[in-house]
Amino acid sequence: MDELARQAKVYFYGPGFSGYDIKDSIEDVLVKTPFDPDAIVIGHRWIFDDGEKVDPHPNLKLKKTSIPKVVILNKEYRCLDAKLDYIKKNDFDMAFTHHHDVDRYSEITGIEFTFWPFAFDHRSFSYDGEKKTIDVAFSGVLQNLKKNANQSDIRAMIMKNFFYTIFDVPVSKRKAFKDIEIFWNSISRNKIGRYLSKILNKRMYLSPDNYAEMMRKTKIYINTLSPMGLISPRFFENMASKSLVFCEESLLYQSIFPDDIYISFNRNLDDFEEILFLILSDELRRNQITDKAYKFVHANHTWSERVSLLLNKISPYS
Repeated sequence: MDELARQAKVYFYGPGFSGYDIKDSIEDVLVKTPFDPDAIVIGHRWIFDDGEKVDPHPNLKLKKTSIPKVVILNKEYRCLDAKLDYIKKNDFDMAFTHHHDVDRYSEITGIEFTFWPFAFDHRSFSYDGEKKTIDVAFSGVLQNLKKNANQSDIRAMIMKNFFYTIFDVPVSKRKAFKDIEIFWNSISRNKIGRYLSKILNKRMYLSPDNYAEMMRKTKIYINTLSPMGLISPRFFENMASKSLVFCEESLLYQSIFPDDIYISFNRNLDDFEEILFLILSDELRRNQITDKAYKFVHANHTWSERVSLLLNKISPYS
């Protein structure tokens, strides 16, 4: 949203914004808009992610307007059929998705879908010479157990390689990693674990600035695929922070990254420990990879680049 507002004249409409009214039709919204828009863009937060009723504003009736309509699909693992039905019924002109299965979505809806990977904010994530004091890091959800997420338990298995655990909570470091500085900030898969994390102070809230700072101070960051095989913003943020992406092997990276800007390990983790120690001990090789990754994502994968692509795609319709 911030980047879109930098590159185009934008009127934001929705819950939390001045002028929003659940009773509005699209005609009412256009009267409130302070200029004549070339396009209507539905962003991440508009379509509901829970339940079959994904339309948050049934009175809007987007189908009635002739202004080109664009939708950015998010959380494709939540209510996907209902979201695609919403897109089809409202006669969108084009759609963008972070998921690679664009051909299937286009076939289902009859609407052109563009593969639009995640990216990073170059104003927040950009290495500036910070000392790398953290050897290995991870912060996030251990495993999404929602229906259709289809996310493996590999993050939990990696955690168990590093730590002795109770209810998905890391309690103490294993002997093999006692000399490694590990920042591990995971969210348990169960309520008991989440409660125990609070009691033991094993889970902390990181502000956006703290999160970005932690990443810039990290040598190696653990990455795995998100639900449905999505490649999360963390991959791009790591590379921009000169934190080496250490990720599970997958052919899905090929559509986004050259294979020499990250290091992968087998999904069964049989080579995980060996490769990790090799990377930590070889600073020259690590820096060569992170330098190349840094240049690549800054040239190709900022939100500025993504928004430029979106606006160029919209242009012929407006």
